[in-house]
Amino acid sequence: MSAQESGKTSHPLEWKWIVIGALVGVILLAFVLPVAGTFENRFVLILMGTVAFLLTGIIVGYRSPGVTIREAALAGLLAIIIADVMIFWVFDISLDIMEGVIFVVVGYLLSLVGGWIGEVMQGTKEPAGKVKGLQWPWILVGVAVGFILNYVAVFFLFIVFKFDVTGLLISFAFSFVIMGIIVGYKSPGVTIIEAALAGVGLIVLEYILVAAGLGGGRFTADYLMYGLIGGFILGLVGGWIGELMQEKEPVE
Repeated sequence: MSAQESGKTSHPLEWKWIVIGALVGVILLAFVLPVAGTFENRFVLILMGTVAFLLTGIIVGYRSPGVTIREAALAGLLAIIIADVMIFWVFDISLDIMEGVIFVVVGYLLSLVGGWIGEVMQGTKEPAGKVKGLQWPWILVGVAVGFILNYVAVFFLFIVFKFDVTGLLISFAFSFVIMGIIVGYKSPGVTIIEAALAGVGLIVLEYILVAAGLGGGRFTADYLMYGLIGGFILGLVGGWIGELMQEKEPVE
């Protein structure tokens, strides 16, 4: 936890990480947006942009020394400004002023959230005995990380491997296990339940998103119940695996 503790005091902006984060954000946007463009649903484009900015913030928050949430947010802000300029001036795509402003604000906020997630993941070597009760930050981290993994599994791997429905379901389920492994491995103490609850929260989030923007309003309550049970079990299994991996590491 020394990195987090050292960041509690006031410190000047780390411009290096703002620039690095902005470059990462631009690269991620340049990569994910063409992929999202292969799908007819415009909502997919929004989801992929969300993934890009969350990842930008996570990378800056996790990789940079000290607490750099501000740097992560500013990196996302700079990245979306560059993206807006390229969309309007380079690719000659009409962009409403209000849309441009909304993109900037949302990109900033998502990168800010990603930066917080990265900071939580960075300070994870506290002895288990010091951790008491349910760790809600790690449930939120699990939901955010799982959200990213879900859409990598569904959209990117679908394009690469041309999955059928069965393959998509397996890939989607596997993303929950990986999320649980990350939570179990990176968090202090035993966080198997946190990983399982993150799986439940992730199913609720995905159900809302699918119903709202991906034409999934036909899904019944039965499907939601199966999803909640499956998300809990898959997150639980992943958390258990992550804890086993953490236990095998030498104590520092």
